[in-house]
Amino acid sequence: MRLIKVATCNLNQWAMDFDSNLKNIKESISLAKEAGAVIRLGPELEMTGYGCEDHFLELDTVTHSWECLTELLLGDWTDGIFCSFGMPVINGSEQYNCQILCLNSKIVVILPKMWLANDGNCRELRWFTAWKQKDYLENFQLPTEVSDALLRTAVPFGYGYIQFLDTAFGAAEVCEELFSPLPPHAELALNGGATHTRGGVYMYSNHKGCDGGRVYYDGCSCVVVNGNVVAQGSQFSLKVVELIVAQIDLDASYSPEDNRFDLRHFLYNARWPYQFRRIDELARDLNGDKVATTKSTDQEMVNVTSDRSMGVVAAGSGDPRAGF
Repeated sequence: MRLIKVATCNLNQWAMDFDSNLKNIKESISLAKEAGAVIRLGPELEMTGYGCEDHFLELDTVTHSWECLTELLLGDWTDGIFCSFGMPVINGSEQYNCQILCLNSKIVVILPKMWLANDGNCRELRWFTAWKQKDYLENFQLPTEVSDALLRTAVPFGYGYIQFLDTAFGAAEVCEELFSPLPPHAELALNGGATHTRGGVYMYSNHKGCDGGRVYYDGCSCVVVNGNVVAQGSQFSLKVVELIVAQIDLDASYSPEDNRFDLRHFLYNARWPYQFRRIDELARDLNGDKVATTKSTDQEMVNVTSDRSMGVVAAGSGDPRAGF
């Protein structure tokens, strides 16, 4: 058995209330550490709140988000725990809705949203651009203030998965991506990832309550192992911060039933535009026993080889459809 604890959360964030939002994020990390979790997943755009609307068009919104992230990284908040934070990021002349994966005071990778929600209560195409670069990870130049504080000029930007020594952290699906015809987790599976033949772990994080706009979020964050819900948060709770922790066995995410039939040869003609890259500068054994640092001559990926990877953690985040 290879047991680890993972944590996801329901957060009652408020649009443009950076101080309170950051306080809630810190509290969720503290609770996750107290519970012994090694992964903490946060909801979509948790730094700013989802309902900022045209405030997303203001540069200050992005600047304050980076200030919050920098404060988290300069402290010990991400030490010993792999964290995912949601915030807007401007790359070049375009703004993306991103999940930023961090570990040990370092930004591991920035994952931009590929499918934007633009119906019902959502108007994301008004503020964000969908990431459509297949087979590509680029070096994102950090803002000057962030670069000076973190002593690092660039980080990977695009879509990839992180290979740890004992498992992989796979696709980070944000809202609409889960409902899209080509969700990231399907691409990861069809590329030979562990989710297709060996099962996997799926974590879901969501906002809850009203963040100042016209949407009321229902929470219901959960952890799913091989299709079975093993932990789920409350719905429409009044708690500001609610942490959902689950202890999972990476070996149990192995699904022998799926090994009896391999249907991938029926799918070879299907076009899956996103080829996930293995990336990481700092890979650690999730059991806390090992730390390994590797470098690669390939600028598109820095990877850690693993002769045993049975579990995949795919992170889903946010669902503003749970509103009116």
